[in-house]
Amino acid sequence: DYHIGKRPAYGADDWSVSDYCDRLVESFERGLQQSLRNAQLDRIYIVIGGDLVHVDGADGATTAGTPQDLSVSPTEALKQSIDTMVRHVDLARQAASEVRLVGLTGNHDKVLSQACFEAIKQRFYSNGKVSVAGTGERIYDRYRDRLLAFTHGDISKRKFKKIGDIITAEARSLMGETKDTTLFTGHYHFKQSDIVDESGRLQIQAPSPSPDDDHHVG
Repeated sequence: DYHIGKRPAYGADDWSVSDYCDRLVESFERGLQQSLRNAQLDRIYIVIGGDLVHVDGADGATTAGTPQDLSVSPTEALKQSIDTMVRHVDLARQAASEVRLVGLTGNHDKVLSQACFEAIKQRFYSNGKVSVAGTGERIYDRYRDRLLAFTHGDISKRKFKKIGDIITAEARSLMGETKDTTLFTGHYHFKQSDIVDESGRLQIQAPSPSPDDDHHVG
């Protein structure tokens, strides 16, 4: 949920998308450095998409056609998004033995998020440390005895209550090979929480560093 290209509600005249992307990279680097002080990093997962880009086309609207306030053109937002994620992967591959790329569609950028993912995948195609976990609405991967599930989370509450059944149906073979499940979600900008549900599944709800726009403050 980086929402690169968004025009913030406050301080928009002084807002720089390039500076915002620099801060994202610097924050990511600090997180890596802190993690390395505590342990050796075996594998890092990097999600590309999930509202990485604020809009999904030249008309400056989301995938569903909702107009958005932009601080740069959609083309510039796409370019900045690709550059930002290249820098993320470069840092990650220096810090860990392996980097896994996860391409997730978002409700703002179902098409452009996949364009970013393909650009990053091709950029690191010949790098032995970087591999692909998958791309789509929901991605599953195995790390040791744990099943990792990734989804943006932009589905109805009724459907999300059945996410366990969805995971079981879509990742049946991996579930048979693993003991525990961790679900990674985003979408809800103001929530940051780790939840263990009745089945013992851990859900990690990530926050968004993007500034509020008029929609969120109105």
